[in-house]
Amino acid sequence: MQRYFRSYLTLQIGCLMVIVSAGVRGCGQERGSKAFDQVPEPSRAQLVKALHQYVEYEKAGQYEQVFGMLYQNSDKHMTSAEYAAFRQKAAQRSGVVEDFVPASAINLTLRDGDVQTYSINGVAKIRLHRKTSQKEMTLSAWFQNGEWKFSELMYFFLHVNKTSGTALTSWLHSN
Repeated sequence: MQRYFRSYLTLQIGCLMVIVSAGVRGCGQERGSKAFDQVPEPSRAQLVKALHQYVEYEKAGQYEQVFGMLYQNSDKHMTSAEYAAFRQKAAQRSGVVEDFVPASAINLTLRDGDVQTYSINGVAKIRLHRKTSQKEMTLSAWFQNGEWKFSELMYFFLHVNKTSGTALTSWLHSN
């Protein structure tokens, strides 16, 4: 009887794990696919492709390529070689972005005719000294002259003051 109960319990736990893992996988797929709903259709696919390329450059440590994808006002006071050297040193301290799964894109464009601007929030997988962790991160994206440019990925923190209920948002550079 005890052996039967253990087998039954093992089967029940196994079924529960399958159901939970399927639900988690489904949530991730839905979250990623709906993250860019606010971005107009003609440029949405281009944004997804450009963001994927940006993350691949980050993952591979190709920081000169990342530099080429930065918006004109983001760290352009350095040459691409200086930027790459800076990022190599920073990666030793803060880790390397292995993946970034967008959760939302918020339209920050103020007026018609302005450069399309979005804040993209999501979860990044960071590898540091053979350990992997997940961090909430954000970056900005600008669509200008037919191409997407980005800010650097930054850690994103939302602090809620429990006594007053107000929220304080702070962004910290990932390096």
